[in-house]
Amino acid sequence: MAIVAGPPTLVKDGLIFYMDLGNNKVFKDKPTTNMLGAGFDITGAMGITAWGGTSNRQADTTVSLDTYKGGTVWRLQDTDGVDPDAYVDNIWFADPTIANLTAGDEYTFSLDVRVLQKANTTNSGANNAIWIWYAGSSEFIYFSDLPLNEWTRVHVTATVGSSYNYLRPRIDYDNSVIEIANLQVEAGNIASAYVDGVRSDTDSILDTSSSKQVVTPYSLTYRQSDTPIFDGSLDKIHAGVIPGIDSSATAFTASVWVKPTRASTCLILENGQNHTANTFYLAQENATQFTFEVYGTDINGTNNYDAVFANYAYQLDVWYNLTGVWSANNRVELYTNGVNTSGNLIGSVRATVRDGTTDFMVGCRPTNGAGTSHSYPFKGELPQVMLYNRALSPAEIDQNYQALRYRYGV
Repeated sequence: MAIVAGPPTLVKDGLIFYMDLGNNKVFKDKPTTNMLGAGFDITGAMGITAWGGTSNRQADTTVSLDTYKGGTVWRLQDTDGVDPDAYVDNIWFADPTIANLTAGDEYTFSLDVRVLQKANTTNSGANNAIWIWYAGSSEFIYFSDLPLNEWTRVHVTATVGSSYNYLRPRIDYDNSVIEIANLQVEAGNIASAYVDGVRSDTDSILDTSSSKQVVTPYSLTYRQSDTPIFDGSLDKIHAGVIPGIDSSATAFTASVWVKPTRASTCLILENGQNHTANTFYLAQENATQFTFEVYGTDINGTNNYDAVFANYAYQLDVWYNLTGVWSANNRVELYTNGVNTSGNLIGSVRATVRDGTTDFMVGCRPTNGAGTSHSYPFKGELPQVMLYNRALSPAEIDQNYQALRYRYGV
């Protein structure tokens, strides 16, 4: 029997920074606040009503059963059995944090749901639905559209209306039997991964290399169930001072996956404020070429920069795996998709590199030491960054490319 080998694994030897926005062990989702608060218990913050059918029918009490993904599971069902075809049994949450809101702002309610029995009543307005009450407008998720006996993460977004400055997340389950867990309400129209309380900026993206750098995203453009993008204006990622990417280095490698959407000068990575005050940068040098540049001292003791341009013109909306390699007195090279695409070298190969004058930044050129201001912002997708404290071989560079190319459809 033939054995089919899978894709190669990423090179780990010498890896000192690793950011992968497509990996949920690295990207925990956007920074957010769950407005229901830490340790939220629906039995302490809900209203219960029963409308239609036999009057005075008791809507279900909620019962804690088990856990799902670490969260308490509650079952909702009509327990009195007087009128199983009547509607509407429902619960709604009058949490004080979802109040004093501004008309026109959007909020999203998300939760895990498992449907154990579907109602006999038909979908009509709010019947058999998850939605947001008292809103100017709300989306609806109907239980009849969900699979039986399978956990599904669902979300609805609502806009604050002009009549009320509060919202009421609501579940109209009629005579359906459902289980719910991990409830979340957050500002905006994106449902992020559940958090029991607050996911801060520095909890959003984790460096899983041995360095464990503190990574801070600024104003990334988030998308539902996808990696965030860089908008070419304010979006950037700050990663502090990277050990080994400084004057002590004798070699290093910087590798990224990018899909540019603007043809202009944009910094993809930089460790410093400009080409004479950095350790290196990787960039769209202009409207047609990628560039890898290092700054330091040559064998004659002259301070200057070396820059190598890609030997092709890049295209927009195309994925590229770019890898820049420097080793003292030996290599300044730029690889694309595992192949050496170095054009003419400007300068001579540096014997040493200098310390950057700023922290390491992704998606822009920092213009102060902390990276809180910037220039030349990148526009497009930039989900993956790897830094090594050594020069990868051509075979290792190709190995990394082969390990990830299918994720990006290359």
